[in-house]
Amino acid sequence: MIKNLILISIILFFEKSIYADNTYVFCATEERKWEWLKVDNKYVSVSGDWNETEISLKNFHNNKSFYFLYFKIIDNTFNLKQLETECQKKFGNDYIFAQPGNYRFDNNWNLFGSNKDNLGSGFVSYCLTSGNNTCYLGIYNSLIKEFHPKQMNNRPNTRF
Repeated sequence: MIKNLILISIILFFEKSIYADNTYVFCATEERKWEWLKVDNKYVSVSGDWNETEISLKNFHNNKSFYFLYFKIIDNTFNLKQLETECQKKFGNDYIFAQPGNYRFDNNWNLFGSNKDNLGSGFVSYCLTSGNNTCYLGIYNSLIKEFHPKQMNNRPNTRF
């Protein structure tokens, strides 16, 4: 009986570590200035899962659909509102967006969210699902659930 409980505990531990992912958090302004969020001089990271969603883009790109990634926080240490508050406390009131900082070490802009209908505000790199899969950068406003493409001069999906 005790062996079975130990075995189940080990399996559950490895199952969580296999499927959960971690991401760092950065804070951003509407002008795309950004800073890594640190607490006690350590980078803040949260546990969760990366998810992909597809949304119809009305009035832009000939009403085509696009897809992007969001990170669902499953960590009990921080929630999105706490991260946003911490961003403004550390860097000032212009740093209104808390965003996940690394999806397999790329430099795309992604959002936090609990599901595709409940996303945080911020910049998002999105790719059209039809045509040549070209990627762009836009800003998502979670209060009014609207997406606005942004014109960028160079490498539209990059933070750097």
